[in-house]
Amino acid sequence: MFPSLASPDEETTDGVISYVPFSDGYDGRTKPIPTEDESAGSRGASFRSLSSVISRLAARGRPVTCIVCTMALPAVLDVARKHGVPLAVFWNQPATVLAAYYHYYHGYKDLIASNAFDPAYEVALPGLQPLRMQCLPSFLVDKTSTDLSKFVIHGLQELFEFMYREKPKVLVNTFNELEATTLAAMQPYLKEERRGYFRRTKRATWSGLMSSRKVPNWSDQPTIAYLLEEKWRVGTRVYRDDKGIIAGTQLAKGIDFVMGDNEVASKIRERANDLKQKIREETTRGEKSEMSLQIFAKSTIELGKESQSNLRTYKN
Repeated sequence: MFPSLASPDEETTDGVISYVPFSDGYDGRTKPIPTEDESAGSRGASFRSLSSVISRLAARGRPVTCIVCTMALPAVLDVARKHGVPLAVFWNQPATVLAAYYHYYHGYKDLIASNAFDPAYEVALPGLQPLRMQCLPSFLVDKTSTDLSKFVIHGLQELFEFMYREKPKVLVNTFNELEATTLAAMQPYLKEERRGYFRRTKRATWSGLMSSRKVPNWSDQPTIAYLLEEKWRVGTRVYRDDKGIIAGTQLAKGIDFVMGDNEVASKIRERANDLKQKIREETTRGEKSEMSLQIFAKSTIELGKESQSNLRTYKN
């Protein structure tokens, strides 16, 4: 990871943040999707390597007081459980995607699976407007059941099971201005019913949110395209045919439409600029997002002080 280091597990810093590499057991591996045996081996290697990092830091008087992981990293869940370190989940996709996965694992799996072949079929998930199958995260409606989809679905299932048992803090990367209704609906599920914590961060940089012309196909992109086109009405979506192909003429037509001088395109650009301004204002004000991050940071710092105090008491 850091070629300049003298040893593969050496720590480096930029003056503010320290970086400690760890091994996932895939050193030198070239295949994109691991087999089941490779996944199990990687999980064990990651657990041992991360556990070693935690032990080394504790021995230096710098105990790990919180682990933040992004979505489906089963080995990190194992490490947090084994070492008793609080874990926070950083959900770096829209809250709408979080809600879709949550309900998939809480009562809607069979309904979604049985209608995955019908892109127009609508499913009404609690707290959300009805969503067509083609608007759900791609892994939930993968009709071919690829190894990648199975890998992601299994990993996310473990994450949600961990969230149910351990009640970790959940940091969601979105804005109130974009997903206020969904955030309000999800907060009771992740806070009240489980007595966990639900925080919203204030910087939305999702994989599919790049322009007003969307050709979504993977992961959260279909849901982001739905939000852009139908929820926020700041973009247009180009759809694939029955064979999964997008004709060049269709793509060109979509680009010409959005960039044109027609009334609908003008409205799209007007709403996009208005939404951009509101998001900029919300970012400047900070408000709940800033407060949530401050609360999270403060609680983590307090945990660190308590751990240091306990360590000194133990040594004395």
